[in-house]
Amino acid sequence: MADKSAGGIATAPRNRIRTSALNSINLAYRASRRLRGGRRNKIEKILYFPVVEDIRTLGDIANRAAWYLPVAGGEGPTVSIPVAADLKKTDIKSLTAPPEQTRYLDSSPGISLIDAGRADLSRA
Repeated sequence: MADKSAGGIATAPRNRIRTSALNSINLAYRASRRLRGGRRNKIEKILYFPVVEDIRTLGDIANRAAWYLPVAGGEGPTVSIPVAADLKKTDIKSLTAPPEQTRYLDSSPGISLIDAGRADLSRA
């Protein structure tokens, strides 16, 4: 075993529950969900928080949402982004993605901008 003080590899202590035991627990949980008829709930609406105040942040957030939540077959969640009053009329397709990101803004019609005052987290 390598000497830790000499820059060697540090090892974690051995786990009490082996990986195979954790895998068995996971499989049993999934099987019980199927037997109960449990399905994953479909997410239909997403409300971003906090309120976006500037155009660069808006471009970044909208582009990330378009990348992460692509619309497949015309179906996908609607993403509402509360914005400051001066950004409310911004066309999402005209936004600029950050230079380090690929642009996805043209492929996600489910993103909308809403007034900051309409952002009601209790209904999200």
